[in-house]
Amino acid sequence: MAKILWLASYPKSGNTWLRTIVDRLLSQGEALDLNLLPPSFNGATNSYIKDRKLPLAEGVQGAASAYWRDVQAFLVSEATRDRVFMKTHNIAARFGGVPFPDSEMTEGAIYVVRDPRDVAISYSYHFQCGLADAVAALCNPEKFITRKGEPGKAEMLGSWGLHVKSWTQQKRFPLLLLRYEDMHTNPAKSIATISRTLGFSHSMAEIARVVEETSFSSLKEAELRGGFKEAVREGGFFRKGRAKQWQEVEDQGVFAPITTTFGPLMEKLGYSR
Repeated sequence: MAKILWLASYPKSGNTWLRTIVDRLLSQGEALDLNLLPPSFNGATNSYIKDRKLPLAEGVQGAASAYWRDVQAFLVSEATRDRVFMKTHNIAARFGGVPFPDSEMTEGAIYVVRDPRDVAISYSYHFQCGLADAVAALCNPEKFITRKGEPGKAEMLGSWGLHVKSWTQQKRFPLLLLRYEDMHTNPAKSIATISRTLGFSHSMAEIARVVEETSFSSLKEAELRGGFKEAVREGGFFRKGRAKQWQEVEDQGVFAPITTTFGPLMEKLGYSR
C-alpha cells in the first residue's frame, strides 16, 4: 500500500524550497516547473470536497478537518507509486478526536523549522500585513488560515511553538528535522541528508546539480520563466531567501512576544535570543 511522505512546516519556513529539492532529486533531466511541485494537502482537500459537493461551513474553524482522514485514504488509494509526497502547513494534532496525520497512511515526514523572527518577516510580506500583526499571528495558539470561496483550503496552524512541537515531538512516525538556516549554510549536506532519508543514492555530482538548480537565483529564474501559482502579490513569491533578516529590523522590540513566548524552544533549536 502506498503511504504519504509529508513535507511539513509552519508557513514561510522554507517548504517551497524543500519541495523543489525533492522535485530535483526525483527529476530525470527535465527543467524545473514550480507549478508541478509536490502538491498541497489542503488543495487536495478542497478539490475532494468540491468534486463530491460535500457540505462545508465556510469560515468555521476546523470544518475541513472532518474530511482529512478520507482525503488521506483517497490519496493513498489513487497513488500510482508507493510514496505520495504531500505538502502541509497543518499542525500535527487531533481534530474531532482523529489524529492528523493518520499514522497508518504515513510513511514519515520532513519538517523544516526556521527562526520565528524571520518567519514573521516573510509572513508579513506574503500576507500583506504589518510586522507586529505577523508576530501576533505566530503567537496565536488558535491561529488558522482560511481562503474566501475555498473553505477546503483552511489550514490549522496553532502558534509557531505549538506547531513545531506537534511535529518534532510526536512518536507516531519517523521525522527528519531540518533547519532552514543549515540548509543555507551547507545546502549540499542538507540535500544529501534528504536524499539518504528518502532512500536514494545520489552521487556528489548529482547533489551538486540539485544545489545549483534549487539556489535562490535559480528559483527566481524559474518563477520568471514559468510563473508560480502560489505567488500572492506582484513582485513574485521568492523575495530574499536569506537567514537572520530579523537582525536588520530597527525596532527589535517588535519581536519581544516571540522571544518571550518561545524563548526556551528557540534556544533548543539554536536560535539565540
